Amino acid sequence: MRWRKAAVQSGEDASEPSSAAGQRDALARARDHLFRLQHEHGWWHAELETNVTTDAEYLLFRESLGIRDAERTAAAAAGSAAASARTGPGPTIMAAPATCRPRSRRT
Repeated sequence: MRWRKAAVQSGEDASEPSSAAGQRDALARARDHLFRLQHEHGWWHAELETNVTTDAEYLLFRESLGIRDAERTAAAAAGSAAASARTGPGPTIMAAPATCRPRSRRT
């Protein structure tokens, strides 16, 4: 554990990671790590996992702003169809009456 090693080296009580000095050290290490991941132009890039509901919300958002384009919509629809083909349509409530349908699904 890094905080233990740092605490021992600095003469702090190694059993107390929540000391003010330990918190400052953890915050500084987290900040430095994020800065190392940041692109030189100021942005970060990483893989994002999502589901088709998020994709649909994004397309609806673009539509509401008036910036939706047919090519992006078609690509998203194809991606959603492919995801559903791989994983199925999503969880359902088997014991629910036929008139009870979920409005949206969040993961």
